[in-house]
Amino acid sequence: MKQFRKSALALAVAAMNVTTGAALSASPAHAQTGTGAAEGAADRANAAGGGLERIVVTANRRDQLVQDTPLAVSAFTQDTLQNNQVKDLASLTALVPSLVVEPHSDSGGVHVYMRGVGSANHTELGDPAVAFYVDGIYLPRPQGATALMYDLSHVEVARGPQGTLNGRNSTAGAVNLVSAAPNTTKLLGSASIVVGNHHRIQTQGMINIPFGPNIALRVAAIKDSHDGYVDFARGSNVPPGADRYGAQDQSGARATLLWKILPTLKATFIADYYEDQGAGSIYLPIETQGRDRWSAVIDTPGVLDQSITTYKTKWNWALNDAVDVQYLGSWSRLKRSNASDADAGLYLGFKAENRTEWGQFDSHSNELQFRSAEGGAIEWVAGLFEFGEKNKIRFDIDRSQISEAALQQDLANGNVIFVQPTVGQYASAMTFIQGDRQLKSKAVFAQGSWNLDERYKVTAGARYTKDHKFDRGGQNWACPNWPDNAPRGTTVLTPNQVAPARAPPAR
Repeated sequence: MKQFRKSALALAVAAMNVTTGAALSASPAHAQTGTGAAEGAADRANAAGGGLERIVVTANRRDQLVQDTPLAVSAFTQDTLQNNQVKDLASLTALVPSLVVEPHSDSGGVHVYMRGVGSANHTELGDPAVAFYVDGIYLPRPQGATALMYDLSHVEVARGPQGTLNGRNSTAGAVNLVSAAPNTTKLLGSASIVVGNHHRIQTQGMINIPFGPNIALRVAAIKDSHDGYVDFARGSNVPPGADRYGAQDQSGARATLLWKILPTLKATFIADYYEDQGAGSIYLPIETQGRDRWSAVIDTPGVLDQSITTYKTKWNWALNDAVDVQYLGSWSRLKRSNASDADAGLYLGFKAENRTEWGQFDSHSNELQFRSAEGGAIEWVAGLFEFGEKNKIRFDIDRSQISEAALQQDLANGNVIFVQPTVGQYASAMTFIQGDRQLKSKAVFAQGSWNLDERYKVTAGARYTKDHKFDRGGQNWACPNWPDNAPRGTTVLTPNQVAPARAPPAR
């Protein structure tokens, strides 16, 4: 399948950084998840200096330089992401060759694959094979992976199974966005604006306010919008002013409060909001049949209204010189409605429309971790995990077709192809109403390493998970008799017939 990559001409037209009392200086990015280990690792990174970027990551559930982490992991700072125009998981694939992200028009989410392993089940029944985390907290729905990357410390991409290190199991890998931590010593602020082709405008800002040596608040926000890429071809039936497919209108805001309660105990509280009110994505035929690659006969304009609200807390306690304890808790709500054109005009006179009339996905998680101090002959991490999800959704599928004579008349007259079947013509519909679909999961996991010498170590891990999925009162309705194929061609495009609609080359 031929892939199309986004070629955006972006220009940073304004950037501002302010501090009180001193000019802002660059410093290595590091994850502040421990009470002392992160600071020690950051000190080693500073002492190392040199031209090689040194990032402290937590992929191994302890604060380590990425070069010293015995895992297949890649890490990128916020500066690296900005310099490469990476704003979300889909654009991160430019930096991680083994990562593949495919947008999915029906769900407003994405299919994520790592090293060729992934899951195409984007429904409330599926669990992603590549887990997506923000600040170490699992986001269950693939729509969460569309969130914008802004004001981050760094991004970690770990390859391979992660079940003995994380609360939620994942078979292919994990992506963790680590947000920038509040600074308790300086008043900081920044703002930027980026403009580009397709009328792209991105604005973002951040302010860090210390309230004392032990408490600080950091607030960041972003808005990113651009026009769509897929033109409405002749014959399209869309209302005036409809957004073209590929149009995005995304925004996000995050507030983080850091409280150093004791020298050995600190707590972080995070409130995060994200919304996307664009047009969603569409699949385009690989065989264009003589038409423009970046146009389609559309009879269902794309509509996407999606929001994610998340509250998180993280507590770190240095129990003693040998053991650290960490608690991670979260509650999240995803709300979504959208409509998409499932046939993209491949068969003129045939209409395939998919709609999510309403959907709400609530989840919570609790994770308690115990880990040994770094540097001993034996290093270990163990944890308990509890996760729950309650979803409700109504998803509709409509299929209809006009007669060949009516189609040819519309084409001859140059009219809009209006697919509204009359008596004797083809029409069918199906609706899925799932009012109470739940998942309850509990797990215990552990991993230990024995450092034989400076070059060799032996690592072993184990995990036990118990998942319970159930559905109460779910209903599926089909009218009249749902066929496998419509009279004119297939009901939807097959994977061999389509390619994801991404930004066309700059023209």
